[in-house]
Amino acid sequence: MSTVAEIEAALPSLSAEELARVEATLHRVQRERGMDAPQGETDIRLDGSPWPKTPQEIAVLLAELDALPAVLTPEEAHRFEEWRVSEKERQKALSGKSGQTIGQIFA
Repeated sequence: MSTVAEIEAALPSLSAEELARVEATLHRVQRERGMDAPQGETDIRLDGSPWPKTPQEIAVLLAELDALPAVLTPEEAHRFEEWRVSEKERQKALSGKSGQTIGQIFA
């Protein structure tokens, strides 16, 4: 089996973090080899296809993305939003106390 085939076979089993590391490595190797996209040209997607350029291509891509299933159920989304609001308030309170503490250090 060739190295490329081995890499392609391993990709589906990688986590999102591992895929991001692979992508970053590919970009680094391309830069090192002087294979960056020419000025004004867009980069290629992880699957090797180019990013859409025309309004029609963009509309097709957006339709595909819109057709993807929801990541969260409505109940999960509601719980997440409640948590997000309360966490934001908690972080604001922490930052206020932190600012007071820092202010006392330099007073």
